[in-house]
Amino acid sequence: MLDRLRRRHKGEHRAAPPGRLPAGRLPAAREAAPPDEVGLGELLRAARRQRALTIAEIANDTRINADYLEALEQEHYDVLPAPVYARGFLRAYAKHLELDPETALSLLPRDLPRPPELEPFAGLRRRPPSTFPALRVPSLRLIAIAALVAVALLLAFWRFAGGV
Repeated sequence: MLDRLRRRHKGEHRAAPPGRLPAGRLPAAREAAPPDEVGLGELLRAARRQRALTIAEIANDTRINADYLEALEQEHYDVLPAPVYARGFLRAYAKHLELDPETALSLLPRDLPRPPELEPFAGLRRRPPSTFPALRVPSLRLIAIAALVAVALLLAFWRFAGGV
């Protein structure tokens, strides 16, 4: 499942090492973490297993894609969508597992990778202000309106000046 999302988000993996939580804050077992620390993924997985829930059940309840929930548990942040969504997914997942969302968010790396499709188009990127004033070219609509007003004024002048 994660491979499918990775193919969709072909950005480079820039995720920071996972945050750590003191072991006393986690009610279940630890596998790979040092004895005094627990990572975000392990915290989520242990809380889910303690409540005997499956990822599919949580995905159905929270309406979060199961692939994203699995990515959070495995700390594969490169497959998640934009960072704002990743934080929202984590907050909802933690609430569903009856964990403190703020504690879970504090374990999430601050510099989550951004999917490449989030980069702005070249024309939309902010440019530094120019030292020369920009030459403003009036729009076609403005030119058309000005031309219509000029024609109307000429017709009015011709009619009233010629008729008197």
